[in-house]
Amino acid sequence: MTCATDSGLLQVVGNEILAELKEEFVVEITGNVRERAEKYFNDKIITGKIELEAEDIKILSSAAELPFDIRQPELNVTLPTLLDNRSLSFRNQKVSEVFKVQETIVKTFREYLGQQDFTEIQIPTIVATATEGGSELFSLDYFR
Repeated sequence: MTCATDSGLLQVVGNEILAELKEEFVVEITGNVRERAEKYFNDKIITGKIELEAEDIKILSSAAELPFDIRQPELNVTLPTLLDNRSLSFRNQKVSEVFKVQETIVKTFREYLGQQDFTEIQIPTIVATATEGGSELFSLDYFR
């Protein structure tokens, strides 16, 4: 089992105390941090030379089974499933990276245009109406 820390992932080891845990449970774990055996070192993560030996686990919140495995490199799910569970799909590394690239592009454009004395405006009345297909935004006289 691994868990998120302020600096990355940390492997938690224990015996039957970990058996009742499932993915996405929110837990509070107390125990002792110790150095991993050298053959288990993981140089790919910051905390790859230590582990937490669990002494006590408190389940703060249990979770239902996920509709798909967010840790897979590719999310092989149908579009309706993906969109119905969009907040989960953002936690997939590949999906997250796509949105980070998009964020960087938008941020770079915004900074460049700001340096060129452009003024950014947001007109919610156009956006809110246009999302409904534009029928309220552009009037057409059908019957004369």
